[in-house]
Amino acid sequence: MKIFKGKIAQTIINNSLLFISVFVTLKVLLAIVFSIVLSFVEHESLGGPSFGSPLEQFILAVCVGPFFETYLCQYMPFHYLLKYMRPRAVILLSALFFGSFHLAYSPLYFVFTFLGGLLFSTAFYLRLHSRPLLHTTIIHACYNLIGLIDNWMNPI
Repeated sequence: MKIFKGKIAQTIINNSLLFISVFVTLKVLLAIVFSIVLSFVEHESLGGPSFGSPLEQFILAVCVGPFFETYLCQYMPFHYLLKYMRPRAVILLSALFFGSFHLAYSPLYFVFTFLGGLLFSTAFYLRLHSRPLLHTTIIHACYNLIGLIDNWMNPI
């Protein structure tokens, strides 16, 4: 089953660098929309992880976190559930699982990470037969790096 059809969609899916770039861009656009929504809400209500030193932030948010979250929230559900469920259902469950990993920060943070989880899960599914764990981890790590740099440059 193909979610996206057409020559342009297939070119994006088959080209690793283009695929990663498109999904990182989509995730950044989602973050911009979410930031606009947050401008009407107190920042403290969003929550989110807090780390120690900048090196610790980088290691956890860019190197370690994206791999483990991708493995647990995308790889495992797709590996075990795709045999029994439709791809769209697995994408949805995977995103809910990803969002639930972040629910401890706040309900609003859950919503944001659930939407991001939909993008990550869709990316994982689209690359299912071509190193999906690697591609989705890179997309996640790139997005986290952009957020980390933004937090360093514009601390709240």
